[in-house]
Amino acid sequence: MIMRAGKPENSRTVRQWALRGRIPVEGAKPSYIWDNALGEPRSIYYLDVDTREMTQEEAAAFQEDERIKKERQREHMKEMRTMRGRCCVQ
Repeated sequence: MIMRAGKPENSRTVRQWALRGRIPVEGAKPSYIWDNALGEPRSIYYLDVDTREMTQEEAAAFQEDERIKKERQREHMKEMRTMRGRCCVQ
């Protein structure tokens, strides 16, 4: 699915909307899709009129997902720092 006319100013990705406390409504159509060189969708954007406020449960689930992602990233970076300077050939 290619939609190339330029990204509307008031459109954001699902994560960007979630950071603002909103999510796309059920059945909302994307306003813009950014594809990679292979034509695969990389970022899907929705207009503000196609979103709604998150419920408390949805917001809590999003915040927990974000916390887990950050913790995994910290662990990965810590692992990368411990591997720095080690040679793979012994």
